[in-house]
Amino acid sequence: MNYDLLSKLDEQQQYTGIKAYYLNSLELKNIGISLAQQKKFGLATSVVILSIEELIKAFSVFLVYVGETNPNIINPTFNAKNVHQSRLKLASAYNFAFGFIDQSRLKKTLNQKKKALSNVEAPSFKNTKELMNWVEIQLDILVNSVNQNELGMPLISEIELNNKFKGYTDWYSKAQKIKEKGFYTDYINNKWHIPQNMTKKDYDEALKYSKITFETIGKPIKKIIETDELRRKVLKLSIMKISEHFKPQSL
Repeated sequence: MNYDLLSKLDEQQQYTGIKAYYLNSLELKNIGISLAQQKKFGLATSVVILSIEELIKAFSVFLVYVGETNPNIINPTFNAKNVHQSRLKLASAYNFAFGFIDQSRLKKTLNQKKKALSNVEAPSFKNTKELMNWVEIQLDILVNSVNQNELGMPLISEIELNNKFKGYTDWYSKAQKIKEKGFYTDYINNKWHIPQNMTKKDYDEALKYSKITFETIGKPIKKIIETDELRRKVLKLSIMKISEHFKPQSL
């Protein structure tokens, strides 16, 4: 799997991939929870970490689905030298970026704009194409009427952003090794390590970061797969318009 292949898939195939990866990530997380209830904390920790990696696959396909055209953003999920570590690093970066948005301000702005748009009288439409053309015009008006700050995206320099990002990645940078400890017996630092030695504390920490990831990058995916086709098209178009208008600064 890579960007070239994903970009050649039609919209329905991309959607199918998003849904498959997302549902599998949910199942992995639930299996991890079940294993923890059996006090198998090593396996539980590792499977929960795997759920984060699987969710990153879903999100990468989701990004292509909503118009991402840069292979360098997509390919690290599938083709990196250490692909597992790469996915966990991406989870860290995406969680930081989403967490940096003022969600309450964003929600307030969108509710205000939604209320204003509800007063706009929609014409009659002969087909879905006419409807989507009208929706696109309304979205252009909406996006162009707000600034970055109103969307909960703070105005901040790249240097300030990088400084805030330092230290945020601590657990994610260790997660691959933690996952391996939960799966395999090995001789580490002059002693034998077995998965059964891992504790509830190890599991609780992994579950915490898994929940954060599902709450942040998992949320737009969940919306996409739980809605009908027409609403999905509108949501996809909305995300594309906002993404085009507000290019995120690189980490």
